[in-house]
Amino acid sequence: MALFRRLCVGTNFSPEAERALQSAAHLARTFEAEVLVVHVVETPRLYQRILSPVQSRLRSMDEACDRAAERCRVLLAAPYLNGVSVDYQIREGTPFVDLIDAARIAHSDAILLGHRKRSGAERMFLGSTAERVLRKSEIPVLITKRALTQPPTSILVPTDLSEGSEPALEVGAELAKRWGARLTALHVIEPVAQADVWPLDASKVELFLAEPDELEPEWQSVLERIGLQEVSFERRTVKGSAAVEITRIGNELGADLIVMGTHGRSGLVHALLGSVAEEVTRQADCSVLTIRPREFRFALP
Repeated sequence: MALFRRLCVGTNFSPEAERALQSAAHLARTFEAEVLVVHVVETPRLYQRILSPVQSRLRSMDEACDRAAERCRVLLAAPYLNGVSVDYQIREGTPFVDLIDAARIAHSDAILLGHRKRSGAERMFLGSTAERVLRKSEIPVLITKRALTQPPTSILVPTDLSEGSEPALEVGAELAKRWGARLTALHVIEPVAQADVWPLDASKVELFLAEPDELEPEWQSVLERIGLQEVSFERRTVKGSAAVEITRIGNELGADLIVMGTHGRSGLVHALLGSVAEEVTRQADCSVLTIRPREFRFALP
């Protein structure tokens, strides 16, 4: 199973972006893959009309692209890229749109990006390039928190036990097999309702539709379809908030990588509700690889 033959890495020349490139180098050696580094030069559209009368006093887009190309050439000379087939591309436009488009044209199998923590309202309403790519890319997206410079030893794969989450489990199993890592499959039973027990008690009562031992048939069905005979494997079922429990157990296991399915949301629904995958990406200490359901499609603006 050739998971990754071509990798697209977005860079803004930050330390976070370099972690993504270091991870791409390790994946490229594991899968004998090619790497494309993409930098997008962006001019804020809001100011284009205002800036045009004084453009001669500002750095031109051509100059900005030339400087970016030079920085890419320096970046690609890093020792950790020795022996890796790597090229770069400079684009003008909107970073998340052009990264996805560059990956599409190059027939990439995954997009890799660094991630920096953002604060409250900025994170909720604006997001980041990494989160926008995660939300709209049709191919897997690896958000790197720590560079994958050594083979991971522990991989966590959350699953809702549906067919839609099976691609993530398949990818996690293949990576565990390649790296000799231990795979932990996790299902979180979330509460369907919460009720205050006031005035008798200040705590909350959480109502669940199932107990962990009642999901044995669902687990067996999933495991029979995936096949994990060659993988060091364990499974867990816990109760609680999905994002909280995935993050907690990832930290508890010392996971090097979380592989999880995701889905697209947009507009106000996304701003208010977000998604489990995005919340885990924000909160987890380790890198997160998101996998789309097989039928997912998302049209770029």
